Amino acid sequence: DILEEDPRVQAALLVAIQQESEAARSSAAVQSRRASQELRENKRLSLQAFHARVRETPQRRWQCHSDKGWADFGEAEQQMLHVALLAGRYHFRFEARGHRYEIFLDRQLQRNIATGKER
Repeated sequence: DILEEDPRVQAALLVAIQQESEAARSSAAVQSRRASQELRENKRLSLQAFHARVRETPQRRWQCHSDKGWADFGEAEQQMLHVALLAGRYHFRFEARGHRYEIFLDRQLQRNIATGKER
């Protein structure tokens, strides 16, 4: 058989196989880059849509209860609570006025992490 005997034919076949393999790898790399670009673009669009939703949704005033009574959280905490609620996060921790709190929005509960006191 000429394919088995002629080294030139074998070399040509080897080159053809290598080219096919390189073309397949190149095509896979292009597809992977396209998929990554699409994913980044989808994330960017989703983030833009979420930011628009945050801006368009009326913001509530969030308060905490202390020994002195009810008090508004600061503006940074207000924004964080607003964004968390819109993002579907109902449980998180943060620090305000020198105290660390754990917040459960779904249960409307605040817990002082240091003392365990709940309100």
